[in-house]
Amino acid sequence: MPRYRKADIDTWAAFNHRRVPAVNVKVYHYPTTGKVEGAFNCSESAASQALQFAFESAQQRFWEDVQDVARDIFGKHVKVYAEGRSGGWLIVDGINEDVESWDAIAVSRWGRLTKWCDREIDFLTSWEYVKDDIEANAWAKEGAELYNFLDLKDGRTVTMSELKNAHRQPK
Repeated sequence: MPRYRKADIDTWAAFNHRRVPAVNVKVYHYPTTGKVEGAFNCSESAASQALQFAFESAQQRFWEDVQDVARDIFGKHVKVYAEGRSGGWLIVDGINEDVESWDAIAVSRWGRLTKWCDREIDFLTSWEYVKDDIEANAWAKEGAELYNFLDLKDGRTVTMSELKNAHRQPK
């Protein structure tokens, strides 16, 4: 595997027009509603909603995990945040922003972060992960919600779709 170089580092023009090192974290490939419909035998609207929930959940996981990864790589003082119209650029606050002054160690650290982001995004957007997440959270059922489980006083755990469907059916 080739070494990571300064030329490999992307930058983002921040709000004050200074360029800062950034990682492109946009998602370009994601499973389709047709795949979800086929796997879960659900409607197109339920499949679309399930994919939205899976995406939101994966986004949340990514941003929580990358904060820890960045701190492991750069130190406890750093903070990550999203920039861009849809939050597609990851910025690390608390590091030297002048990439040209970076030594090999700083470039290598940035390369570690970038490679972790690429691998994690590939994993979180893979059909296998998305399918497992939809199944585990019962998101492909009509009436599902992002936070789909409810613990009842009698000790049972039910999904929101089960509760909604129970109230729709005549007794």
